[in-house]
Amino acid sequence: MRPQGPSPSIPDQPNAAGSLNIARWLTGFGLGLVGDQVFYLALAWTAAQMTSPTMAGLIVGIGAAPRAAFLLFGGAVSDRFGPRPVALVSDAARLLTMLAFGTLAITSAGTVPALIILALVFGFIDAFFLPAVGALPTRIVAQEHLARAQAIRSAVQRISTVVGPPLGGYLLSTFGFATAILANVVLFTGSCTALYFTRELPQENLDDNDPAEVGLVQEAWQGIRYALSDPGLRAMLILITIAESAYTGPFTTGLTLLARESHWQASEAGTILAFFGGGACISALGLTVLKAGSRAGTLSLVSIVATGPAVAAIALSASHVQAALSASVAGIFSGISATLLVALFLTRADPSRAGRVMAALNLATLGAAPASYFFSGLIASSFSPAAVFMIAGALLCFSGVLGLISPTMRNQRF
Repeated sequence: MRPQGPSPSIPDQPNAAGSLNIARWLTGFGLGLVGDQVFYLALAWTAAQMTSPTMAGLIVGIGAAPRAAFLLFGGAVSDRFGPRPVALVSDAARLLTMLAFGTLAITSAGTVPALIILALVFGFIDAFFLPAVGALPTRIVAQEHLARAQAIRSAVQRISTVVGPPLGGYLLSTFGFATAILANVVLFTGSCTALYFTRELPQENLDDNDPAEVGLVQEAWQGIRYALSDPGLRAMLILITIAESAYTGPFTTGLTLLARESHWQASEAGTILAFFGGGACISALGLTVLKAGSRAGTLSLVSIVATGPAVAAIALSASHVQAALSASVAGIFSGISATLLVALFLTRADPSRAGRVMAALNLATLGAAPASYFFSGLIASSFSPAAVFMIAGALLCFSGVLGLISPTMRNQRF
C-alpha cells in the first residue's frame, strides 16, 4: 500500500516511446468506450420502444448482471495471464458479438428475447474486458506517472460520453438498431488494433505477492478481500457504489423514458448525454494540469455533493436544451469526483493486484447497475421519469455528505 505522505509534485511526462505506448492504450480504451455508449443507448432505446418502461429497465439490467457477477473473476484472469492479452481476446469477442447480432437484426425482426440474449452475452464479455483494459496503465507506465495517466484516462472516458451518445442517437434515428450495432464492428476493430500494438513493461518490474498455485476463484476473492481490508480503499468503494448507483439508471433508462415522455428524439437524448460527458471531459482535462493531490479527497466529495442539484435540475427542464445545460454542470462536477477517486484508488493499491483491484472498482461502479436500471424503470412507472432524477440528486448529495463526515475519505491524497 502506498504511504500517505505530503502530496508530490506532478512528475515529468514519460519519454516519447512511452507516450506513444500510452496513446495506443488510450485509443483502444476510448474506441471501446464509444462502442459501449452506442450499444447501451441502442439497447435501452429499442427496449423502450418494444416494451413497457419497467421491462426496458429490466432488459438493460439483465445485461449488467453477468458483467457484475464475473468482474472479480475477470480481474483474476487479467492478473494471471496479463491485462493486454485478456483485453485483446475479450475486445475481439465483443467485435464478433456485434457482427453476429447486427447481421441477425438485418435479416429478421427484432424481438425481446433477442435483446435479452444480446445483453447477457455482451455483459459477460465486458466482465473480462473492463478490468483488463483498466489495469493496463500499471503495466505500461512507471508508478510515478500513474496519477497523470489516470487523469488522462478519465478525460478520454468523458470524451467517449461526448462522442458515443450523439453517434448512437444519430444512427438509431436515421438508420435503425441494426446499423447502430454494426457500427460497433468498426469501433471495436479499431480498439483491438490499438491494444494489439500496446506494449507492457517487463514482468520482472512487478512484485507479484500471490502464489502461482492459488486458483483463479481464490485469486478473485483475494482481490476483493484486499480492497475491503484497506480502510481507504474500502471507504472509496462504498462511496463510489452509492454515487454510481445515482448515475447509471437515471442516465440510461431514466433519460430514455424522460425523453419519450417529453417527445424528444433519440438524437436529442444523445445530445443531453453528450453535454454531460462534455462537462466531465472539461474538468478531467483541467485536472491533468492542476495539482489537486493534497486536497483530492475533500475536492472529490464536495464535487459529488454539488452534482446532486444539477442532476435533479434535468427533471425540471422545460426543453432538451435546458436539460443539456443542467447535464453539462452535472458533468463538470462528476468529472472532478470520478477522476480524483480513480487516481486515489489506483495509486493506493498494490500494482501486482491491479487487475483484481480494477475489478473491485468496476464492481463498485457497475455491480449496482442492474438494480439501478430496474428501479429507475420502476420509479418512472410508479411516479414519473422526472422522479428518477430527483431521487438520484438526493442520493448524490447524501453520499457526498457521508464521505465528508468520514476523516478516512476526507484526508485521502496522492
